[in-house]
Amino acid sequence: LSQEAAASAGAQTPMGALARQLYDRFVEEEGGKGRDFSAMLPWFEKRRKAHA
Repeated sequence: LSQEAAASAGAQTPMGALARQLYDRFVEEEGGKGRDFSAMLPWFEKRRKAHA
């Protein structure tokens, strides 16, 4: 939603775009569709441990 608003206003939001990319990966890899961004915290932790 925020990215759509930014695009309609002609605003560039690189951090917002990155957040959207991460959320899209979360949805693909963890079935996170319909969950909010805070549901990603365990996913981040799992990925951090896998790359440590």
